Amino acid sequence: MPPEDASEYARRAQEEFHAEAQELLELVGRELLQLDEEFSQGREDPERLNAVFRAMHTLKGLAGLFAYERLAQGAHHLEDLLDQLRLGRLALSRALLDDLFTAVDQLGRALASGREDTAGLDQALRRLRPHEAERGSNARSYVLDPSVVAVLSEYEEHRLAVHAARREPLYRVRVRHPLATIDQHLETLKRALKPQAEVITFLPAGGDEDHLELELLVAGALSTEGLALALELAPSEVVTVPFVEGPAETVREKPTPTSGAPVALHPPEPEVRPALATVRVDLRRMDRLLNAVGELGLVRGALTTAADRLRPGADLAALRAELVRLERDLGRNLAALQRGLLEVRMVPLGQALERVAREVRKLSRALGKELRLVITGVDTAVDKVLVEALAAPLQHLVRNAIDHGIEAPELRRERDKPAEGTLAINAWQSGSHVVIEVEDDGAGIDPEAVLARALTQGLAEPEAVRGLDRAGRLSLVFLPGFSTRDRVTETSGRGVGLDVVKTNIARLGGMVDVASEPGVFTRITLTLPITLAILPALVCEVAGRTYALPLASVSEALKLHPEEVRLVGAREVTTLRGATLPLCRLAVLFGHRAPERHRGGLVAVVALAGRRAGFVVDAIQGQRDVVIKPLGASLRGVRGFTGATDLGEQRLALVLDPAGLLEEALSAPDAPGGAPHAT
Repeated sequence: MPPEDASEYARRAQEEFHAEAQELLELVGRELLQLDEEFSQGREDPERLNAVFRAMHTLKGLAGLFAYERLAQGAHHLEDLLDQLRLGRLALSRALLDDLFTAVDQLGRALASGREDTAGLDQALRRLRPHEAERGSNARSYVLDPSVVAVLSEYEEHRLAVHAARREPLYRVRVRHPLATIDQHLETLKRALKPQAEVITFLPAGGDEDHLELELLVAGALSTEGLALALELAPSEVVTVPFVEGPAETVREKPTPTSGAPVALHPPEPEVRPALATVRVDLRRMDRLLNAVGELGLVRGALTTAADRLRPGADLAALRAELVRLERDLGRNLAALQRGLLEVRMVPLGQALERVAREVRKLSRALGKELRLVITGVDTAVDKVLVEALAAPLQHLVRNAIDHGIEAPELRRERDKPAEGTLAINAWQSGSHVVIEVEDDGAGIDPEAVLARALTQGLAEPEAVRGLDRAGRLSLVFLPGFSTRDRVTETSGRGVGLDVVKTNIARLGGMVDVASEPGVFTRITLTLPITLAILPALVCEVAGRTYALPLASVSEALKLHPEEVRLVGAREVTTLRGATLPLCRLAVLFGHRAPERHRGGLVAVVALAGRRAGFVVDAIQGQRDVVIKPLGASLRGVRGFTGATDLGEQRLALVLDPAGLLEEALSAPDAPGGAPHAT
């Protein structure tokens, strides 16, 4: 292949490696979190350790293939340690889990930074060395046929020893299944037994050309009757294996197998399914896209035929009807193609929430706080771009909740609270938006203390905050540089936190709200659009200029008559179904026109996160699906706009940011019609 093709192939291969490696690390982090939770509850699922071990083994191979030698060495080190854990040669402990989390985080940083920056990884691996000690053997085993023992793997022997140490019964279960469906039957058996027992191995025991007989070794804390019921077998097909007291090595004394010894048929290891760090496309979605493209091809062929019919003497009425039908078909298929492409971009929000869960575990340990994390809505689908962009804001929110919100266990007991605090992250879809709540049952926020702190730090002028209600005072925590700490610590006191959250969410076209009750709770709510790609918009005209207002935030549009406008203070308002609606004249806000009181027009009512305002425009041209293009670097910081779009026929329009405009309009109580602040 030509050099440029080889270079492009290498670049794409590197991108694939980084995506696959990141997915494997996400999987390891998720399984370690589950392992940590089970360890805290005194439970154990050997498949979790197996999943982590297999993922690390795969990462080692990938890193070696792409010449990431230090990364491969680190993964190999962790693979060896995990192998010792799953074989029972190392004892799982809280300290070992902490060091495993640190090592996996450092692997991720080494992957992101390139081949050279591995100092953190080297240090994390050194911390794992003291854990590498042999664990004592068990003093009990099972009485098994030597021919069976001879074909067991080392891992299967270990699992037998674990169950023997717990003095859990071992059963030999004989089953018979059709050859064509044997794999499905075995997986069904494993799922049926998993809550109470473990299938150690499968041993062939005969059969014919259509059926296969297997003997299962099943260990677990259930009775013979319970096992038969779970497998829906007759009790006569279940045989209990007795114990023998003595050294655990009894089960490992393998005689030389004879030619007639059975060969073990080990349960198939489940496929490693990495976390969704890149967009993975379901084949059914691809089929729908291909069908839509195929339909578009048919429409194109029909249009070509219609064009050929444009000749002297053609039946123009019939041709016009045909073109109208084709235009409808074209619109229908383009809409299907658009929906399909948007579906491809959608990924579960759980990807971002799992990263937050690791941060919660790490920080609660560091600060010595007992914490229960509750997450709901992990399957809520959002745009892939949003998932990546939400990582930093959510991290700031949970750090703030743990450091400032959740009290120390001793203080919680003094306040008649459970020593264990609760941090809840809830997500759900609301129309065309996704809502994420981060709530803790900690000390809460005192709005009077926030106001006093903002004045002390010089972040607000007394005249500007005079007359603020409770919600307004609480919102001062989002001021740049605001902090309640006088001393800088590793986690707080730098004046960087909630203002970063607000800024980042605003860039995504979202809003942030805070609610709190001192001593009871603090809840911060993020409201964002589900997708940032293609969205329906209301095309409006303001002072001779065209703007696109995302329709997902518009609850309704109505005509405004001059006599319906009145003043409350210096702000124009109207009444909508018995409720007061603040008005904001976009021509005034954007500086196109001087304030004109009691002037009529059309109103687009924007409602977000429980707040609403009416944006007054000169005309509404209709609804369009628009593709948002980002603004240049010089315009990116201008509030009130999220990008631009091409309306066709060489017409461009700025896309308005409903969240930014709503905040801008409602934060200017002294400005008639909503005077501009930052635009």
